[in-house]
Amino acid sequence: LFLHFFFFPLIYIVILKNDPKSFSFDKDIFNSEKDNSFEEITSKYNPIDMQKNVVSIKSVLNTNSSSLDSSLSFLNSGNLVSAGQFIISKNCIPVKAHRPMYRVTFTICSTDGKFITQIIESEGCNFYDASRTIKNYLQEKEIYLNTKLVAYNNDKKRIYEVEDIWSYRQILSYSINIFSTSNMSPKSRIANITFFIHQFIVYFFILGLLVSVFLNFLTTKEKLD
Repeated sequence: LFLHFFFFPLIYIVILKNDPKSFSFDKDIFNSEKDNSFEEITSKYNPIDMQKNVVSIKSVLNTNSSSLDSSLSFLNSGNLVSAGQFIISKNCIPVKAHRPMYRVTFTICSTDGKFITQIIESEGCNFYDASRTIKNYLQEKEIYLNTKLVAYNNDKKRIYEVEDIWSYRQILSYSINIFSTSNMSPKSRIANITFFIHQFIVYFFILGLLVSVFLNFLTTKEKLD
């Protein structure tokens, strides 16, 4: 059972990582799993919000306002900072309802009070590093978000160009029925060998189980006789 449910699915993942064409999948299944993989990374990275934050940060930094040299902790007391056509503030939002827990957010609005974006920070309701300026903070966030966007684009390329989409959870659904190759069919030499060994082990496991049940039945029958 360990080999069937854990070992071989992981081996298939390794094979597919090295050669995505080593197995052939039903077209509808493959396209569905590809879309699922893309939805997962989109949910993980949230690229639209990241890109929006990058654009907003660039706009604020481009104002070259001297107020951006204010300490980040200056915002803790409810102070507002004006930078060109932007108003910067700090807010505290609840993140868990069942017990008190909050996150500090760096909020950017327009001078007419229209909300533009907010950057959610770590737990707590204050910025604690008094040595960091608002400009430092925004510059760090711009670098961080650009790095994350690069990672997102690399993952997107991996899914749509390299077609490296499989995870253990996904492959298990198709490797669990080892005697059916309509959904998942081995194509490369190593895939065929591994698939055969997997089938061989499962076949003898089932055969052994049936023989065991049969022998147990005969033993029970003899005792009753």
